[in-house]
Amino acid sequence: MRLGLRQKYALTILGSLLLVIFALSGILVLEARRSARRLAESGAEVAGSNLLEAYKKRGEGLIKFLAQDLTNPLYHYDMQSILAVTSIVRGQEGILYVYVYDPEGRIVHDGTREISSLNRILDDEISRKAAGSRQMLVQTAANVLDVSAPIRLADQFLGGVRIGISLDSIHSDISKMSELLDDIRSRSVRKNAVIIAGFSLAILILAVPVTILIGRNLSNPIELLSRLARQIGAGDYQTRISLKRTDELGELAGAFNVMAQNLRETTVSKQYMDDILRAMTDVLIVTDARLTILSVNRATSELLGYPEEALAGQPFSRVLPGDARLTQEDLAAALRKAPILGLEMELQSRNGKRFPVLFSAQAMQTGDGGARNFVCVARDITERKNLEGMVLQSEKMSAVGQLAAGVAHEINNPLGAILGFAQGMARRTPPGDPNEFSVKSIEREAIRCKNLVQNLLAYSRASKEPPAPISLNQCVLRALSLVESQANLTGVTIVQDLAEDLPGILGVANHIEQVVVNLAGNSLDAMPGGGALKVSTLLESPEGNGQVRLDVEDTGSGIPPDILNRVFEPFFTTKDPGKGTGLGLAMIYEIVQKHQGTIDVRSDPGKSTVFTLRFPALPPS
Repeated sequence: MRLGLRQKYALTILGSLLLVIFALSGILVLEARRSARRLAESGAEVAGSNLLEAYKKRGEGLIKFLAQDLTNPLYHYDMQSILAVTSIVRGQEGILYVYVYDPEGRIVHDGTREISSLNRILDDEISRKAAGSRQMLVQTAANVLDVSAPIRLADQFLGGVRIGISLDSIHSDISKMSELLDDIRSRSVRKNAVIIAGFSLAILILAVPVTILIGRNLSNPIELLSRLARQIGAGDYQTRISLKRTDELGELAGAFNVMAQNLRETTVSKQYMDDILRAMTDVLIVTDARLTILSVNRATSELLGYPEEALAGQPFSRVLPGDARLTQEDLAAALRKAPILGLEMELQSRNGKRFPVLFSAQAMQTGDGGARNFVCVARDITERKNLEGMVLQSEKMSAVGQLAAGVAHEINNPLGAILGFAQGMARRTPPGDPNEFSVKSIEREAIRCKNLVQNLLAYSRASKEPPAPISLNQCVLRALSLVESQANLTGVTIVQDLAEDLPGILGVANHIEQVVVNLAGNSLDAMPGGGALKVSTLLESPEGNGQVRLDVEDTGSGIPPDILNRVFEPFFTTKDPGKGTGLGLAMIYEIVQKHQGTIDVRSDPGKSTVFTLRFPALPPS
């Protein structure tokens, strides 16, 4: 059968079109296969790289937190504080171990209460590198990401801290992703090849448009997935892809969404860090390079009395006393050279109250090494300072007491002989004798010396009377009855404000009465022209561990600030010679200490003075 030109032309056109269609189809199938392979490889590589980078950032964030908060506990070998800090990290998901080690690489703590690894030296290569490094070090071995950092106090190397983060989830995700991509690639290529071949024969005229449509149908989802991978790599874990397909590309889109969600849950979030900062009990202030305050935490607001937003934008000098030893400029200059660690200084609250703090600050470096911001941490050490002062005063009292006992014993016997002979001579000296005045003077001064010696002995000796439950109100009433006549003579009004149902205290009634009499006597001496003496009692902290408080307040001349901290020192007095021994307040301090109490004094020169005594309250019988 001979074919005509039309048929041949038709067959030629048809054949050419078929060849073009088959060639385009083949090229499209090959390109789809290469694109799917590249997508599988790049997707697995990007996912693995992003996952590992996210884990590294997480490890670096945690290790910086540990290195900073473990400085003081490691310096003092405070195991409880080390456990409290390391347990925060140890309890997180994926953390395999936490090691705190000394400069020789010996494990000091492993984040557990048992410390089963105590004093071990790990001898593997990663451990040796971590212990020998003096900077942050990130290492990968098998299925573990090991992150370590040194711990320093000023220029002193205290040791370091290591954490291990499991990489099992990364390897598992990458393996599943690779398998899924390979399966999708194979099935997608086979499916598209069948579709192209079938439609090439049936719709010859529409082969090219169909091919374009197929290409678009393949490329659009791939471009969306590629865009999502780049956004995840940039740290945007909130992005999701919405691909309403039920085929393999739809499954791949769903897998990418699951991966983004997993990364969001396993990466340290800003909210998590904010929760840590809010939970801090120490003052935290973040400033810029010029020490302008950018933000503070809740502890800062509570200690200094400022709302958190009120300090933002203010200079750091706002929280420094006006006569601060270091100015804002001094601190900024020092921080630009080196971190500040453990500096004792003062912060001033909104109402002018000063707080002694232990101040540390560290610069946050930019990529080029310049200081961008400063992170300042301050710990309130008011209670520690008070305890140090009490210990110093107790040691001083003890030393003076021992000295007083020795001196009194040495002069007591010869003084007794002098007094005895003087009294004998006085009895044998007739009235009007020229020596009568001299003998009487010797007797009078010897008696005064004897009283002074007795006071010294009373100050140095411990009471032999055992303590018993007593009423502070009753002791106050008996003591005030002894000074009431003297108060009337000097024109002083005694005001009593004694709390009802006041719990008892454990002590010696005579000693407590002596304390009240001495304090009231000092107040009367301070008001020779009249005034008011107010004595009050009350119960502090009535719910458990309460304290019975006694206030003795006068409207006298007051105590100058420069000697206020010396009033309890033995032999220190501001009275005229012969009118005071300087042992009254020292004996009061000693008695209060022996009753497990405390005594404080406040004075406004020219207006008033208040002595405040506190004793442990006995539980209700």
